[in-house]
Amino acid sequence: MKSDSRAIGLLDRFQKGATLLGLHMALVGFRPLEQLLCKSSQSLTRSVSGMLQAVDSVKRELNRMRTMEFVTNMLSEVKRIVDELNLDEIVLPRRRQPPERFCGSAEQHHAQSTEVYYRLEFFKLVDTVQVQHIERFGVDKVGLRQYRCLEEILLTGDVSDVVDAYPEIHPKALQIELAMFRHQISYGSTMEAVLRMQEMTPEV
Repeated sequence: MKSDSRAIGLLDRFQKGATLLGLHMALVGFRPLEQLLCKSSQSLTRSVSGMLQAVDSVKRELNRMRTMEFVTNMLSEVKRIVDELNLDEIVLPRRRQPPERFCGSAEQHHAQSTEVYYRLEFFKLVDTVQVQHIERFGVDKVGLRQYRCLEEILLTGDVSDVVDAYPEIHPKALQIELAMFRHQISYGSTMEAVLRMQEMTPEV
């Protein structure tokens, strides 16, 4: 009986147009993160610079999504699917009146249409993603800047003062070693450099 009631509850939920809209909004919001950022940041063959380029691409995509035109087109597409699948019409959620101690005697604002309500909800989603995006990959993040500088040292052979933060690294010795390494082996990414190093004999 429990499984039957749960199945009926799920069926009732999935027949609602608002459920489809919510899933679609989540998919649209997370797609650029999955397709651009996650693949770049988790790949063994990508560079830090490439990951930061993916961060910029995600930022531009989120800005493009946060427009009236984008949301209007998205809502129109979802409504078309709702009609096509014969789902329940998208309606406003039940109004909730907050306690008077929180809002005083002022009248609570309520959206007058589904377009207005869900547009604001989608903007909240995009804003949350943008804030978290900036907190993790902002230009002020010292760690990311430092890793990018270290990567540039490996790829170009030009040793900068960023190595001063690592007492185990001798800048002049590193300069000579990288020059010899780059003279003997050709590589264009950090992963290629790692693979070439692993192929070398310990004596080298």
